[in-house]
Amino acid sequence: MTYSDLYQKSGFKIPSFIAVAIIAGTSFLVSNFFLGSPQSSQAIKSNVITLDASNISATRANVVWRTAEKEIGLVAFGDSKQKLSTVVTDERDTATRKSKYFNHSVLLNNLKPNTQYYFSLTNEKELLSINNKTIFSLQTAALDNRINSLKPAYGTVVSSTGAPERNTLVILRSKGSIALTTISKGSGEWLLPLNGLLRAGNLTLSAPSLTDQVTIEFFDEKGNTTNIKAPIQLISPVSDPIKMGLNYSLPEDKQVLGSSTEAANSSSKTEPTIKDILKLSYPIQDAIIPVGNPLIKGFASPLTTVSVTIQVLRGTPVTVSKSTLTDSQGVWKIALSKSLSAGSYNLIAKNGSSTIARQFTITKSGEQVLGEATESAQLTATPTFTPTATITIAPTDITPTLPSTGGNITYMMYSSAALILLGLGLFLVF
Repeated sequence: MTYSDLYQKSGFKIPSFIAVAIIAGTSFLVSNFFLGSPQSSQAIKSNVITLDASNISATRANVVWRTAEKEIGLVAFGDSKQKLSTVVTDERDTATRKSKYFNHSVLLNNLKPNTQYYFSLTNEKELLSINNKTIFSLQTAALDNRINSLKPAYGTVVSSTGAPERNTLVILRSKGSIALTTISKGSGEWLLPLNGLLRAGNLTLSAPSLTDQVTIEFFDEKGNTTNIKAPIQLISPVSDPIKMGLNYSLPEDKQVLGSSTEAANSSSKTEPTIKDILKLSYPIQDAIIPVGNPLIKGFASPLTTVSVTIQVLRGTPVTVSKSTLTDSQGVWKIALSKSLSAGSYNLIAKNGSSTIARQFTITKSGEQVLGEATESAQLTATPTFTPTATITIAPTDITPTLPSTGGNITYMMYSSAALILLGLGLFLVF
């Protein structure tokens, strides 16, 4: 026996079927774990009700959404669908504590101008979807321009009992513009800077007029909803607290929170022009006021005179008359120097040819209320704005794409073929 025979017999050869099995298994592992999407292993939960990309600027954006049940809310985002590597928590969360909410608001900072970003929603354990979609996109503006002179929209939101409502999601929608959003504070106060309105089509600054109508939606953490439809001139501020569960309409011929502003002795149905406008925001019709010197306030033509006369309806005749000049924005206020005693009163406000009549009651004790809203104001069990089959909110263009359920099929095919060829080569060698 030659030395070469001994060497060949002592050599080790892997059986062919084992080699093929090893190569196939390696191919499967590479395809599924190294080439797959990092999201593919996460379960998907379909409980998102509405979704908005709002407050868009060149370097910042808000992602706000509502869920059917309370969830922790996070956003994973990046400038590529395959790399959503930056994770941001709800703006109310801290580094050590994440809370569950129905209404979620996540602020994306340090973005690049004029760049498309992709993002997904998660509760840490599952991807959250709407209409079976889990990846969305938004576009940042090219420049940050804040040159319009509009005052911010602001006010206070309260519960049906008058208690401040914190963590209420507030969404302002103006036709042709990106939504503005905020979360109410512990005091129920909310503020939206109208100089941040951008046009939906080209992400340039929007400069609406004071008479342009907007809609403001309120969603509290108890499932109540409210919306206001009003011209911009009546939301800076919204004079009285907004009660959750009621819908308000503030067109130009109506008083704040829906009370009529038509002249008491006028039969004309023609809407007043901006020059004739006269609004009395407080007190509202049939208000019950626990103090004797309420601050009377409203809106009229800028730099014009408003006169107010108050007469007692029953008892010893009492008449109080005062006048004031509106400011450059048309806002006017009258403070009574002498307190009114308990009783019912009739108030008449005049500005040029416009007149408003209003009745209210002063009580010795009790709770200040907002009075009646419009006849159409009703408790609402469902939101006014419901999601449609596709989310289309320009210019954010939240464009849903099909959720990832695995790796890129092209890469998988090439990698599998390469590994199989490698295996066949090894098989032929041995």
